[in-house]
Amino acid sequence: MGVKVYVKLLERNFNIMTFGSRLKELRGKVSRKDFAELVGSHENTLGNYERNARTPDISFVSNVCNTTGVSLDWLIRGKGPMRLDEAVEPPQPEQDGPCARCEKLEADNRELVRDNRELVNDNRELVKENRKLMRENGDLRVELERIKARAAPDGDKDEERLRVG
Repeated sequence: MGVKVYVKLLERNFNIMTFGSRLKELRGKVSRKDFAELVGSHENTLGNYERNARTPDISFVSNVCNTTGVSLDWLIRGKGPMRLDEAVEPPQPEQDGPCARCEKLEADNRELVRDNRELVNDNRELVKENRKLMRENGDLRVELERIKARAAPDGDKDEERLRVG
C-alpha cells in the first residue's frame, strides 16, 4: 500500500487530519494560485504540500501562520484552536493561596538551596585542605632531596678528584 493511499485511509476512517489536509482546510475556497501568492509560494509547491507529497520548510509554515493568523500548533500538529484569536484562557484555580504542589516544590527548592550552600562550604574547606597538603608535599620533596644528598657516599666525589688530578 502506498503512502498516499495510507494517508487517505487514515483521514477517512479515523478522522485524522494531516498537515496537507489542514492546509487545504485553511485555504478553503480560495484558489490554490491565489493562496500560494498570499503565502509566498508557488501553486505547484502548495499542491504538493496539500497532497502530503512534500514536507514544507519552516519558512513556509511561518509565512502561512503570519499571513493567515492560523495557530502554529494547529497547523503542524492539529492541536488547539485553528485561529489564534480563538484561543481560550485556561481556567484559573479558585483558591486564593498557592496550590499544594507549588508549596511542596517551594519547600523542596529551599532544601536544595540549603544543601547547595553546605556543599559549597564543604568544597571551600576541601580546597583549602588540598592547598595545605600540596604545600606539605612540596616541602617533603625538598626535605627528601636534602636527605638523599647527605646520604650519598662521598666516594663519588673522591673518584671525581682522582680523575681530574
